[in-house]
Amino acid sequence: MPQASDSTRCSRREVRRASGEEPPDDTSVVIRAGEQGFADQTVRRTAERSHSEFGFYGVSVFLALDMDVAALCASLDSLRRYSQIQESTAGQLRSAGFTLLATEARPHFDIVLAEPRGRDPCAVAAMLRRTQTEPRALVS
Repeated sequence: MPQASDSTRCSRREVRRASGEEPPDDTSVVIRAGEQGFADQTVRRTAERSHSEFGFYGVSVFLALDMDVAALCASLDSLRRYSQIQESTAGQLRSAGFTLLATEARPHFDIVLAEPRGRDPCAVAAMLRRTQTEPRALVS
């Protein structure tokens, strides 16, 4: 599990695994919103901001744990406002060497990156298939 060099830097994100939450199973769908959500520059900027604020390089995602993708998109403004989502599974990400860290409120997670440079952004992007699904359309 990633360690923050300064314990106060993780105060805003509750690491739910520490409280006993089981890691998601391999078939859990992982969702990242936005057309540019996994563009190299976006991943680097997001991961660096996460490291600065929380002590680890991470990219925010949501997991469809207790409902299907359409219901999850309908239930969260942070997904519904985007015109596109990208999907993968927890198993695909783990098999590529990434860790999913339970952060903030369920169903929020972070994909933990070793660092925001090198092959990590490309490798994460390769694990998510771009969908033409409009989260707003799933609500109707």
